[in-house]
Amino acid sequence: MSISTIAYAPLAPATATASSAAANYPATNVLLGKVNKPWRSTSNATTEYLIIDLGSSSSYPSNTLCISGLTMPNVAIYADNSANPSTLKGTFTCAADTQGRYKASLPLPGTYRYIKIKPNSGTPTDGASYWTIGTVDLFTSSMQFARDPIYGESQIETHTPQSSVQLENGVTVKDDTGPSYSAITLNFSGGSTDDHEAIMRRARAGLCWLDLGVIANRSLQWRVKHIEPKTVRKITAFNRETVQIVLTEQV
Repeated sequence: MSISTIAYAPLAPATATASSAAANYPATNVLLGKVNKPWRSTSNATTEYLIIDLGSSSSYPSNTLCISGLTMPNVAIYADNSANPSTLKGTFTCAADTQGRYKASLPLPGTYRYIKIKPNSGTPTDGASYWTIGTVDLFTSSMQFARDPIYGESQIETHTPQSSVQLENGVTVKDDTGPSYSAITLNFSGGSTDDHEAIMRRARAGLCWLDLGVIANRSLQWRVKHIEPKTVRKITAFNRETVQIVLTEQV
């Protein structure tokens, strides 16, 4: 049984540094929220790392660290009050979604100022001679869904922004205009008191991290916002109601 959650209330780090950075790919890129403007190291050694500086030390009882667009198959996370943290908080294996975008998340409670992200083992998933991290987000709160979405009725759509021109000879010229992204349609069924719209309210208030909690498929998690002009709640029978919420991946 999966446990679906949405992490919200993102923290704004002060800055980011790294063991190395290629020209035009500084560590601070990971704070921009753009997977196509990543940090890039200058080698693929497992000694490379990225450090997030939160600006000051604080106690974080329910933080969640979320990373997207990285090429590290296995990641180690360290966090404490040292500028180069050495307290291991956990390791995890990243998972690729249908777009080939690797991502991961990890609960990160504790008292700390600095967070270090480094490859734990392996080589870059794209075969490159350097490591890449697209976005790093730290959320201070999370909420478990009132009920899991209905599998079989919920869906994930992949959108590929593009422009196209049809030439006089019948050839269509296509040009990608941005990174692909997912639109996740969540359908719920339950009682009239199930507050599924709480998901929408948090995702309209700001950036969130949606995690469907499927252990067998850890790619089912995304940076999301709610940008649709509506949600739908249908009143059926026997005190049962259905709700549909669409969340859009932020890339």
